[in-house]
This record gives sequence, structure tokens and C-alpha cells, in this order.
Amino acid sequence: MTHPRATKRSAAANTPSPIDTLPFEDAFNQMQVVITQLEHGELPLDQTIAAFERGMQLARRCNALLDAAQLRVQVLESEDGESLMLRDVEVES
Repeated sequence: MTHPRATKRSAAANTPSPIDTLPFEDAFNQMQVVITQLEHGELPLDQTIAAFERGMQLARRCNALLDAAQLRVQVLESEDGESLMLRDVEVES
């Protein structure tokens, strides 16, 4: 027999959280809001911990998006020593 909580957790683990779908700019802006809240220090302890956890998730999202962007940076290649050609770097996942 499967425990109801175990089923609920595994279903939630397969569903992306809203943070996982945020574009970089939105994640970064939300992270700045969290940082400001934490710097003011006026939140109760439980809300402070929740804000810190959310901030860390947002920071991970930003880092992942930056890493992905870095892999897509175009590379300059010299073909015959005189001309340069831009090409996209192929990323294997």
C-alpha cells in the first residue's frame, strides 16, 4: 500500500515549480526583492527562513540560465587566416 504523502511528493517532484519556468530577468528581479526583505530584517523567523530558501532557489535558477547562455555563446573561427566566421557552439545535453 502506498502512503498518501509519498504519492503526493512524487507527483509534486515531477511538476516544475514556478521558479523553474522563470526567465532570467524575472528570477533576478524576484531575487533582489527577497534580498531587500532579508536585509531589512523585519520578517518573523519562519518567513525569514522561507524567504532565504526562495532566494537560494532563485539564485540557482539564475546560475543555471547563465550557464546555459554561456554554452550558446558564438565562437570566432579563423578559416583561412584572413576571414573570420561566426558559428554557434553545439551543446549536447
